[in-house]
Amino acid sequence: MRGRVASLALVALLVGAPHPVQAADGMVAEAKAYAAKKLGSRQFRCLDNIVMRESHWNPLAHNRSSGAHGVGQALPATKMRRFGSDYMTSAVTQVKWMIVYVEKYGGACGAWTFWQRNGWY
Repeated sequence: MRGRVASLALVALLVGAPHPVQAADGMVAEAKAYAAKKLGSRQFRCLDNIVMRESHWNPLAHNRSSGAHGVGQALPATKMRRFGSDYMTSAVTQVKWMIVYVEKYGGACGAWTFWQRNGWY
C-alpha cells in the first residue's frame, strides 16, 4: 500500500494537486471524530484497537489475497457501498459501515473481544 500512496503523492506533486496522504489524514481525523461521537469513548477505544490492527486507519488498505479493504477491512469491499459511493477511499464512509457491522458482536467492544481471541472479526 505504501507504494500506491507514494505513487499518488508523486503524481499529486507533478500536477500540483493536494498531497493524498495529507488529504487522507484529514479524512481520518474526521472519521475518528465521527466514530467517537457515535460510539462514546469506551466503544471508540475498542473500535480504534481493531482498526489499528487491521489498517492503521488507512482507508486505502487492501489485502490482495482476501480482497478485504479499508479501515475496517470489509470483505467484500462492496459491503460498504450502501454507506456512500466513495466507500473505496473515504475513511468516514468506511467507519459508518464498520459501526453498523460491529453490532453483530454487540458493539465495538464485543468485536474487539472476538478479535483478540481470533485475530479477525
